[in-house]
Amino acid sequence: MIYQNGNFDEILLNKFFFIPKKLNNDNYYEFDDLILTKTPYHSSLFNICWVNKINPIYFENSMKKTIEYFSPKPFSLWFYSDDFPDFLNEILNKLSFSKKNNKIGMSYDLNNFDLNKLSIEKHKITEIRSDNELDEFLNVIDEYEPCARGYFKKISKELGFSKDNPYRYFYLSIFDKPISIASLYFHNENCGLFDVFTHPNFRRKGYALNLFLSLLDYAKMNGAKKLFLTTSFSEKSNENKLVEFYKKIGFHEDCKYICFEYEGSGF
Repeated sequence: MIYQNGNFDEILLNKFFFIPKKLNNDNYYEFDDLILTKTPYHSSLFNICWVNKINPIYFENSMKKTIEYFSPKPFSLWFYSDDFPDFLNEILNKLSFSKKNNKIGMSYDLNNFDLNKLSIEKHKITEIRSDNELDEFLNVIDEYEPCARGYFKKISKELGFSKDNPYRYFYLSIFDKPISIASLYFHNENCGLFDVFTHPNFRRKGYALNLFLSLLDYAKMNGAKKLFLTTSFSEKSNENKLVEFYKKIGFHEDCKYICFEYEGSGF
């Protein structure tokens, strides 16, 4: 794999493609210009095309073949922001892609993190170590991403819940009801934070932040030196409150990506 953005790409690409390479090699392909993975699930969360290089002469034809490969499933299409020429928008629009969002990659030096210095309310946070706990995790997102259950169940069946698994899943509970979830992916001495989702009925109450900060502490305690995440950002600076929040607590902006979707779904 090509890691244009160093450790950040290493975390992101290994997270995207660790499971397909380990469990389903027949539907994982790595070429000079593209990396593809297709799953049995009808969701662009799990069907992914990563663009390493853009050849202007062959790009449109390459995308047509990619659509054919994934058909009839939706998929997400990721680009490096710095390598995205304007003419691609016209081609992608013509092929019925829709721009999902701009992504910004951010990192945190966990050597500088100390949960004890923060004043946060204590809530029950569960690390998933059984099928029953996984069901509780999935209950939070079933309504919004029905395909997730089959995908995560397959992962747990094949990999189990041991500490050797680079994936770790968590949920935060209120009155014994899971309402906010997230996952960590460990690779070498780094860690990525993914799959962050809070049930709409419990948003803007600080629960996601509580889980978020607790997982930074967990990552540090389990040997990670840096934590990476991606978040959406807008070209309009006044709409990037979440990016500014991350910077305020110590995250640094590392890189940018552009994500398109072909007839997709996802939260």
